[in-house]
Amino acid sequence: MGWLKQLVDGVADRRKRIRVLAVMPYDGERNTLYEIAKRSNWHLDFVPTCEAAVRLLRNRQFEVILCDRDLPGCEWRQAMEALVDNSRGACVILTSPVNDDYLWQEVLQRGGYDVLTRPLQEERVLHAVELAGRTGRIA
Repeated sequence: MGWLKQLVDGVADRRKRIRVLAVMPYDGERNTLYEIAKRSNWHLDFVPTCEAAVRLLRNRQFEVILCDRDLPGCEWRQAMEALVDNSRGACVILTSPVNDDYLWQEVLQRGGYDVLTRPLQEERVLHAVELAGRTGRIA
């Protein structure tokens, strides 16, 4: 009977919309994410700053948070820590124009989930967000 419940739960999970918060300034990457979200099982919200994200996180929960490395008025390390601390278990993914093992390791040490290189590539974004959404670390 256990395998049947796992199968039914798995089907239900695949149908559940992934709630994604994108913390990024107004630029072309927002359009890319919007187009990907339209074709995916996501509910996507945007905010332009870390402060706006923390305010939103007080009242709403997300499975995945995409955080741009170059946010205005906030260094990425501080933004990452603030989002991790206020997200109630969401997977925080940094988007950055550069990506190397050092950056990835630093993101993980700060409680982040992954790093996506800009410009964003649809296949990589889909994979990272879907995997993070299934992780379901929401408390």
